[in-house]
Amino acid sequence: MFDTVILMKMGTEIPKVVEALERQGLVDRAVYVSKATMADERIVRDIRTIQAERGDCFAMIIVSRKERSGLLAGLVPATSRMATRETGV
Repeated sequence: MFDTVILMKMGTEIPKVVEALERQGLVDRAVYVSKATMADERIVRDIRTIQAERGDCFAMIIVSRKERSGLLAGLVPATSRMATRETGV
């Protein structure tokens, strides 16, 4: 069993994925990321809110069994992300 799993190419299966994560008690440990690193990047921490969506080809759900810190654990202002990209830090 893995500590972190990344689910990609879900398309219309998102509702089933969310339901499965709820049954396993992992829905609160999941984060939806769409178009990561792109200008219109989107991070959703309550994946129950995306059940009616069809994931694009750059969308993923990241599920972590352990408590984590870092980029996906907390909000990072877009200006910080852009500064990091531009300076390489």
